[in-house]
Amino acid sequence: AVQLIEPYQGRNMTLRAEILSRMKRLEFLQIQNVSFFGSFNSISSELRYLEWKYYPYTDFPSCCKLSKLSKLVLRRSNIKQIWDGTMCLDNLKKLDLSDSENLVKIRNLSQAPNLELLFVRRCRKLKHIHPSTGDLRKLVVLDLSGCTSLTSFPVTVFGISSLEEVNLSGCSRLFGGKELENGSESSIQCQSTVWSTFKRLKPRLPFHFFNSFKSRYNHVFHMWRLSVARLSCVYYLDLSYCNLHTIPEAIS
Repeated sequence: AVQLIEPYQGRNMTLRAEILSRMKRLEFLQIQNVSFFGSFNSISSELRYLEWKYYPYTDFPSCCKLSKLSKLVLRRSNIKQIWDGTMCLDNLKKLDLSDSENLVKIRNLSQAPNLELLFVRRCRKLKHIHPSTGDLRKLVVLDLSGCTSLTSFPVTVFGISSLEEVNLSGCSRLFGGKELENGSESSIQCQSTVWSTFKRLKPRLPFHFFNSFKSRYNHVFHMWRLSVARLSCVYYLDLSYCNLHTIPEAIS
């Protein structure tokens, strides 16, 4: 395990990136406030945890063999797009690219079939989410809050049965502009998905795909603003703590 977190006695630490490729048995790596120079081309194939705050490179080398990697955290990075889809990431469960101001797209995630947590908060240049995100059958949390440039989103995400939380608050262009990308109807109907809340509900949301609907907080769900009749497949409706005064007539 290696931690490179704070400069010693206020001194800036600068290292050659190629030293990372020499740590053949490295399993845990945490980097913060450390400068690197030179090319970053490879890293230990034994790596299980990688947290690199302020990652300085514009992409992540797809030649890295990271089949054992479980958590990848690249917050506040300079990355523009994540790998090209050729990497084997069978054990990856958490991916966090939050606050990466230059991230413009999330490419194919099909090589990470066991991904459970995907955080891409406040990536303000991000415009597109790859359709493969809707095929992540073990995804539990998807947080895209604050992605103000996001214009397309695969609707198949709503058919993931394991999904517990989707946060799209602040994605103003997604709801005010283009429609959500349509997927195969057969692949998203009759799934038991729990939609757990974000601040602004818009008519374009595909409520008719849900079999269950759950609102956790009274300040994010106002029943009178939602056409309940559109929840045509719902058999479970939880409105706990929503401070409702009346039940809409659409519920029968």
